[in-house]
Amino acid sequence: MEKTNKILIGILICLILLVLKNNSETSYTPSFPSQVDVNTGESVVQLGDNKIAIVNTEYYTENYGEILVLEFNEDKRTFEFISNYNYFEEIIIKE
Repeated sequence: MEKTNKILIGILICLILLVLKNNSETSYTPSFPSQVDVNTGESVVQLGDNKIAIVNTEYYTENYGEILVLEFNEDKRTFEFISNYNYFEEIIIKE
């Protein structure tokens, strides 16, 4: 009986150590949001390296064809403006 108790206590200690070890390990998960909600008429394209582009696809607006490039700042947890470009203006100028 005493031998059985020692074995059970040993198993219990091993299980506790396994649980504590798994809790102490941290896995890296990027804080970049997986989804961004935008209004109708705009589409979001992920460019990689925490960068996205928002493209205005609503034809009857003055900003049609405008592309805004934003970079996610993990420290502030916000997007910061990088650049913009209007591909529609390029099409009109070249024609």
